[in-house]
Amino acid sequence: MRVLMGFQILSMWSQLGEHKLHFIPSMVGPFLEVTLVPEIELRKATLHIFFDMMECEQKVRGNFRQVESELIDKLDILISENKGDDEYRRLFNTMLLDRVQSEDPAWKDSGAAFISSVTRLLERLLDYRSVIQGDENRDKRMSCTFNLLNFYKNEFNRKEMYLRYIYKLHDLHMSADNFTEAGFTMMLYADQLSWTSNTLVVDSNYAGYRECEVKEKLYHLIISHFDRGKCWEKGIPLLKELANLYETQLFNYKALSDILKYQAKFYDNILTQLRPEPEYFRVGFYGLSFPLFVRNKQFIYRGLEYERIGAFTQRLQTEFPSAHILTKNTPPDDTIINSEGQFIQISNVKPIPEPNPIVLASDIPEKISRFYHYNDVRRFQCDRPVNKGIVDKDNEIKTLWIERTILEIESLLPGILRCFEVVTRHTEEIAPVQYACETMESVEKEVRHLIVVYTAEPKRNLNPFTMRLQGIIDANVQGGISKYQQAFFTQEFTKLFPEHMTHVYRLKNLIFDAMQVLACGLELHGKLAPSGVQPLHQRLLERFAQLRHSLGSINKLKRQQSESIVNTPLPPLPIDKLHFNENHSNRSSGSSGIYGQMYEQQILENDDIYTKPMVFNRNSSSQVTFYVNQHVVSYKHHCM
Repeated sequence: MRVLMGFQILSMWSQLGEHKLHFIPSMVGPFLEVTLVPEIELRKATLHIFFDMMECEQKVRGNFRQVESELIDKLDILISENKGDDEYRRLFNTMLLDRVQSEDPAWKDSGAAFISSVTRLLERLLDYRSVIQGDENRDKRMSCTFNLLNFYKNEFNRKEMYLRYIYKLHDLHMSADNFTEAGFTMMLYADQLSWTSNTLVVDSNYAGYRECEVKEKLYHLIISHFDRGKCWEKGIPLLKELANLYETQLFNYKALSDILKYQAKFYDNILTQLRPEPEYFRVGFYGLSFPLFVRNKQFIYRGLEYERIGAFTQRLQTEFPSAHILTKNTPPDDTIINSEGQFIQISNVKPIPEPNPIVLASDIPEKISRFYHYNDVRRFQCDRPVNKGIVDKDNEIKTLWIERTILEIESLLPGILRCFEVVTRHTEEIAPVQYACETMESVEKEVRHLIVVYTAEPKRNLNPFTMRLQGIIDANVQGGISKYQQAFFTQEFTKLFPEHMTHVYRLKNLIFDAMQVLACGLELHGKLAPSGVQPLHQRLLERFAQLRHSLGSINKLKRQQSESIVNTPLPPLPIDKLHFNENHSNRSSGSSGIYGQMYEQQILENDDIYTKPMVFNRNSSSQVTFYVNQHVVSYKHHCM
C-alpha cells in the first residue's frame, strides 16, 4: 500500500508541470517524511522527487537554494525524531548522484556537491542521534555536536543552525562541569559579533538586542566560565577588552572599576591558587563496530582534574562497554583494524609546549610559565621502549632504544572539546645514550623545581621532595646514574658507537650538573626534614657520597676543563631557564643544566650562560641562585 501511494504521489507531482514551483519549498518537508519511511521500495520510488525539485527551481531562479535550505532544516528535525537510518543515507546518495550523472544537467557540479554534502550531514545527524540519550554517552554527544556545528558553519554557512549547536554544546559542557570548554564554546558565538549597534536577528534568545550588548553579556559569561575552570590566562584578554570598552567608548567608570578588580583577582589567582597539571592520553579506536566519527582514528584526551590513566580507562570503558582494552602499546595490525569488534588502545602522552615567548624566557616566574607547558598545546609525545641487540640482563639500558611518536591534533587543548583527533604523526628512534641525556636533563630540572618550591614554602608537605630525592639517589630500578656509567663510559662503547660520542660527552656534563643540584637539594632537605625523617636523610647522604665517589673521573674531567674558564662568577642562571627543543623531549625543556659549561668536544645548547663550577671538596662552599616569583633566592651549600 505504501509503495502504491508513493507512485501515486510521484504521478501527481509530475502532472503539475510549470506549477511545481508554487510547491517549493513548502512540500520539501512532507515529501522528505515520505522518503524516510523504512520501506526500501517506497524510498526508491519517491527520492527522485528531490532531483525534480532541484531542476525545477534551477530553471526558474538560476539556483536551488530554497530546496537546499528547506531540506537541511527538515532533515535536522526529522532525524532527531528517530526517522531515517544508514540505509537511507546510502540510498539518498547513490540514487540522486546517479540521476545527476546520467542526465548531466547544466548544474551537474553544484548538484553533485550538494548531494554529497547532504550525505555527510546525514552521517553526522545519525551519529548524533545514536548518542542522544544516556550520561555514559555525554562525551560522544559532545563530539557529534562539535562535528555538526562545524559542518553547518563550513559546508552550508547556516548561522542559525551553527548557533543552535553552539548552545547545545555549551549546555553539555556545563552539565559535565567542563567550565573551561564551555567558555571556549561560547567564544565561538562571541567571535561572530562586533561592538556595533546593529540589531541581532539570528538569535531568538536576544531578540531586539544590539550586537554590542549581546557581545558584552557573552564576555561576562565566558569570563565567569574561565574563572570556574581556573583558566584565568584566557579570561584576562577579555577583561582587558571590556576595560577598554568601558573607559574609551561607554565611559562607564563604575563598570571599569569592577572589571579592573576582577582582572586583578585573575592575576592574583595565577600566582597563588593551586592548579593541578592535567594528564593527556592518546586513545585509538579500532574495529568496524565503532561509530564512524571515531572508527580507526586516534584522539588526544585531556584528563579531568587529578585523573590518572587508571580512572580514565575506567571512564572510557563505561562509555564503550563492548570494547576490549588493548594492553600493549604496539600499533594494531590489520586483523584488529578490520575486525567487526571494538578495540581501544590507551597510553599517556606528554604535551610539547608551543614556542611561546613566556616559555622561552629565562626570568619568568615559575607560576606563570608552567601554565604554558600543559596548556595551549597541540603536539604530544609518546615514547615506547624497544630493545635492540642482545639484552644485558645486568644493564638493559645499553640496548634500550626509544621509539618516539610525535602527534599533532586539529586544535589546541584546552579548547571547545576535551579531546581532538590526531591529524599528523611521525616516528623517530632515540639511541640509549641520547635518552640517558634526556633523563638527566629531566632529573636536574625536577630537582631545581623542588628546590624553588620548598625554598618558597618550607612548611609544605616534605614527602614528595623526599621520595624524589630517594628515587634519584638510591635508585634500584635499572640502577640509575651508576648504570649509565657502566653502559656508556667505557672504551668498548667508544669503539662500537663512535657516532654517539657527542651524546657521551654531553651526558657526562649533565650528570655533573645534576650532582651539584642534588647536593643543594640534599642540603635543603636536611634543614627541612623532621626528626622522624632524619634517618632516611642520613641514608641518602651516604648513598650520595658513594655515588659521587664512583663518578670521581667525571668530576676530575670537569675540573680540568673548567680551569681555562675565568674564575669569576657571571650573572646567576635563573632556576626556570626553559629552552624549546625541536626534538620535543618529554624529559626536559632543553636546558643543559644550572651550571652549564662549554666542553671542548661539544657545543652545549645553552652556551650563552655560564657560572663558576662548584667543586665537591671537603670544607668548600658554593652558592646557588634561584628565581622564586620575582624574588632572587640565594642558597648557600656547604659541601661535606
